[in-house]
Amino acid sequence: GEYRDDRIVVIVEFEGIMRPGAVCGVLTDHATNMKKAWKVFKDNRPNLTCNGWGAHMMNIIMKDVLALDPVKDVLNSATVVKVYSQ
Repeated sequence: GEYRDDRIVVIVEFEGIMRPGAVCGVLTDHATNMKKAWKVFKDNRPNLTCNGWGAHMMNIIMKDVLALDPVKDVLNSATVVKVYSQ
């Protein structure tokens, strides 16, 4: 667990290169070592959100939904309206 804690903290601290608050969440599984990492994050960064696979699965589902042709058509139409209205 500690090795992963350190590795993930390095990734989260990458935001120092970008801007403060650029990293707002961490997505991992629910394994014990990841839950330990969540505690390390929460202790050091109370505003950081830690999510398990539920959020990951939602992301995968949304990717699949957004790849469907009818949904692509709606998104493309919405993009045209957005560009036209600006």
